[in-house]
Amino acid sequence: MKLPRYLQVMLVLTAVLSLWSALNGDEPEEENLLPVRQSAEVSHAAAAPAQPATPGNPSENLFPFQGEPVKPARVPEPAAPPVARQPPAPQLPFKVVGAWWNNNQRLLVLTNGKESWIVCRQCKLRESIRPGDKLDNNWQLTEIAADALTFRWLPLQNDQRLPLDDMKSKPEF
Repeated sequence: MKLPRYLQVMLVLTAVLSLWSALNGDEPEEENLLPVRQSAEVSHAAAAPAQPATPGNPSENLFPFQGEPVKPARVPEPAAPPVARQPPAPQLPFKVVGAWWNNNQRLLVLTNGKESWIVCRQCKLRESIRPGDKLDNNWQLTEIAADALTFRWLPLQNDQRLPLDDMKSKPEF
């Protein structure tokens, strides 16, 4: 591919001018075009009217601040360290899966998925759980109410209620 004559001339002319510019060293002086960095603090002098332009003061503030002086930001006091709260008790592992009535007394069947217990207030069953009995090392039955069972998480002494939902009253047939 052959370049046209005018492109060859322009290429040679550009190369000669670039070489002459590099060797000549006649570079114009760089002017300081970057503004002078000012401190970030707001002073009350900035709120004063701008000084008139004088030959000794070439930089005049063309847009002076015309409002109220800015108050320094209030630094909030460090908050007291948060009080270490006790972790909440885990979710109740128990579920009421059944109920029956014997001699006008309600007996509930309680399970944790592995073991099952019969819960009653005053029944004469040997293996039944009554208020105050421990179900395992961490849970204790504290109250049998008409609508819920209350358990205590022993490591933290937190009480939790297990609602009885539809097992509150004797079914009618």
